[in-house]
Amino acid sequence: MFRCQMCRDVVPAGIRANKVVVASRPRTYPSRGGGDRRGYRDRFRSPSPKPEYDKGGTGHEIVQELSVCESCAAQHVAQTTEL
Repeated sequence: MFRCQMCRDVVPAGIRANKVVVASRPRTYPSRGGGDRRGYRDRFRSPSPKPEYDKGGTGHEIVQELSVCESCAAQHVAQTTEL
């Protein structure tokens, strides 16, 4: 049992909530290199170049998400595909 965050109606028990993304924003993620993995025995060797474990990139972050009933979710999908 939950309250739909769009139409504010109480949804009966046994019906699943649908998550609807209302707002998102573009995001750039920085690259993260690996740490220094040299051990005690490697202290006299020349350091090798550090490998990149995560190259980063761009993507989208969810800013606001609503829990809605099935009819409101269907309306939202229809409106977003219409644009």
